[in-house]
Amino acid sequence: MNNSIPPHYSNRYIQQRYNKALQIVQHLPASSFQPTKEQKLQLYAYYKQVSLGNVNTPRPGLFDVVGRAKWDAWKKLEGTNKLEAQHRYVDTLLEAVSEAYQKPASRIQAQQIIQTFAMMRPSRDDADDTTDDDLTSATEDDGALDDDGK
Repeated sequence: MNNSIPPHYSNRYIQQRYNKALQIVQHLPASSFQPTKEQKLQLYAYYKQVSLGNVNTPRPGLFDVVGRAKWDAWKKLEGTNKLEAQHRYVDTLLEAVSEAYQKPASRIQAQQIIQTFAMMRPSRDDADDTTDDDLTSATEDDGALDDDGK
């Protein structure tokens, strides 16, 4: 996969945006807008790539349709580095939010999320030598999907 990170984004800025996106996804109320199933799969796969790297488990069995879809989405990211996966996670969330903004029922919440990211600015002063452990908070959540695929 090609690197889609803008050159003026520091590692720290990418990680800060990723952590904010994780927090938003993990706390989306069921009554609010929800990403599409495909966007949820992408968020899940990027999360797994960030937290575990390349797929490290066998593909689920034929009758585990949700498990296979999640595994396949993650497998497609093989070789994607952590920062790229973090950046794409945020892009996927913002794509879902942009779509939600078009719907009157979810416009206010979508606007709040868009403003949150618009206020974050990359800084040339950010230290690129910050370690992943300094900024990436470990969570028990899979970043988008629970075991039921919701």
